[in-house]
Amino acid sequence: MMGASFLYAQQIKFPSVAGMFYPASKDKLQETIDSFLREANPDVEGDIVGIISPHAGYVYSGKVAAFAYKAIEGKDYDTVVVMGPSHYYNFHGAALWREGFLRTPLGDIEVDKEMVSSIEENFSSVTFEKRIFEREHSIEVELPFLQTVLKEFRVVPIIIGYMDSKEMERLAETLFRLSQRQKVLLVASSDLSHYHTYFEAEEIDSKTVECIKRAEVEFFYEGCMKGEIEACGFRPITVLLYFTQKCKAKPVFLKYLNSGDTSGNRQRVVGYCAFCFVRER
Repeated sequence: MMGASFLYAQQIKFPSVAGMFYPASKDKLQETIDSFLREANPDVEGDIVGIISPHAGYVYSGKVAAFAYKAIEGKDYDTVVVMGPSHYYNFHGAALWREGFLRTPLGDIEVDKEMVSSIEENFSSVTFEKRIFEREHSIEVELPFLQTVLKEFRVVPIIIGYMDSKEMERLAETLFRLSQRQKVLLVASSDLSHYHTYFEAEEIDSKTVECIKRAEVEFFYEGCMKGEIEACGFRPITVLLYFTQKCKAKPVFLKYLNSGDTSGNRQRVVGYCAFCFVRER
């Protein structure tokens, strides 16, 4: 028979990119996040139901991510749904971590297994393959920021694979219905354009940002599919845009930078933006 400690360990998603994308030391990680948050000054009020935040290494994108997380600092949420793209596996539908805990150097976050079960019951394209999460950073890098700015909350991690717009709207509808039972925040983890020159990236990313500002979900999705605009997490953003439409929440642009602003290399850069979505009163 397996020991209790082994069974417990099997339920924990251990960090994959600690020491690479962000500091592995608890104290150094906390110091890094706190320094980013001190520099962030988003001007936003109201009931925030969603955010967009980048998922690169903190040295590149942490300043931008801090604007999104500063906007929700101290707010109360029962559950945070963190949606990110898959960088290593091609699959159809949405991959969820069923239960247990997600671990970072700042501690463990409990998975909301009841909400995961409800998603499974109401949205057919769900998988629980743990290998999809093994090396993935798009969810993980958001967690230490959440642990810093929020109090007690549970998490639903969703890695978005291939889905068409109708499927993404159905997932958004499922999440919206579940958000009527409890206080939910949606996080769309996404970088913008990749590996253009500094000024080319600014031009492409400005179109993407404008699309999100107007909350034109179909135009945004089609633009990404055609390569007219770029976001590596465009499907998580698409789900978020459908969700915020149903919530009657408006996008608030917070910050844009690209890696040329932080690394100094302006020949091959990656773009980053921060948004929050505020429910209309």
